[in-house]
Amino acid sequence: MTNTFTQLVESVLADHATSYWFRDALTQALKRDPVDALADAEALTQLLHRRLNTLVQASPTDAIANEQALVKVISDQASAPRSPSPAPL
Repeated sequence: MTNTFTQLVESVLADHATSYWFRDALTQALKRDPVDALADAEALTQLLHRRLNTLVQASPTDAIANEQALVKVISDQASAPRSPSPAPL
């Protein structure tokens, strides 16, 4: 039996094994332009691969330092003022 894309999405969203993060990311991505959403997903995938490779190749001390630096970057970004989004056309 072949599933349509909609059925596949419904199945993934209904699956208890699907993380809340993934459900939210998928839901938000499906509201966006598909080309832009795919480009962002691919960029995110590349960054996460680099993070994993960096951690795997680092000593435990360096890996911890790298993760702590990431936490600081995330914290700094969360507290930085954001410029307003442009008005929709």
